[in-house]
Amino acid sequence: MIGGMAKDEYITVKEAAERLGVTRFVMSRAIRDEGLRVLEQPLDKRVKWLRVADVDALKKLRDPK
Repeated sequence: MIGGMAKDEYITVKEAAERLGVTRFVMSRAIRDEGLRVLEQPLDKRVKWLRVADVDALKKLRDPK
């Protein structure tokens, strides 16, 4: 569990980048530009978590098939 939420509802920035087929740098820009909500891991501030639903919504915006 992450902050009281089930782990499968969240993925890391690296996993999100892989899911979207982009680099972590591009993913970081998307987080900033699209205003995605990011959770930091309490013990390691370098690790960021994104909601899977937010990443999937971003994927639909990028590729509206």
